[in-house]
Amino acid sequence: MQCPNCNHDQVSGNYCSDCVNYLLRHQREIIKEAAIATEAPIAVKDHLATLKNHTKQYSNYFMRQLKSPSLTYSKGESEFPNATVSILLFTALFSFSIYLFAVNQYWSNPPSFLSTFMEVFFVTFALTLIAILSIFFINTIFGPQHSFKSIISFYAGQLPIVIIGTALSVILMSLKSFAFGNGMLTVCLLLAVFFIPLYVISAILTSKQENFEPLYGFLLYIVLYFALLLMITMMIGNLTINSYVQNLTYLFK
Repeated sequence: MQCPNCNHDQVSGNYCSDCVNYLLRHQREIIKEAAIATEAPIAVKDHLATLKNHTKQYSNYFMRQLKSPSLTYSKGESEFPNATVSILLFTALFSFSIYLFAVNQYWSNPPSFLSTFMEVFFVTFALTLIAILSIFFINTIFGPQHSFKSIISFYAGQLPIVIIGTALSVILMSLKSFAFGNGMLTVCLLLAVFFIPLYVISAILTSKQENFEPLYGFLLYIVLYFALLLMITMMIGNLTINSYVQNLTYLFK
């Protein structure tokens, strides 16, 4: 064994005969480093296997909901993890598409990717959140009182077609087809934050007849939704997404 302190070749013993360095400590460190080096590839392999499994589960969920969106009402909150992924995926694709448009609009002084993406991500996520909260509030008062996770699952179960449309808008924006890309993006946003929530609240209110008129629950949902929407609109001020909305008029002239 070679002493790590003085490089003396020690034939036997726990201490170096030249510098009296404790050799077993060095040997233990070598064994520990070797064990870590062996475990690291195994840990990475396990993480990749887990990621592959989750990706497969989500792809199966995505295709199932794309074919039959109404199946989500029979699954309840069991689909909550996949539902969360769908909401985040839609929000991320929407944010990236707007960033591509913003870079083209301000080509002489392009905005930062991170700041633009996070601004739009926050606002888009807030818009989806107020729709979900409005549905949950009306569901608690007038409906069959589904859990919050179930409401998220019901909403996100209708998003696959919107996600596909948003991904298509990213491709169109990348090809600098901004008129078609913005048209697709506008339709997807309206579906995600307005029409799909209307469909979900209608399905919830009419799924179980109680001693109330579903129409009044539906009307109260609209009032609550637009009140929260007005608050968000006042908050976004001069954010990137606000400039994006203003530029839509120019694009379609």
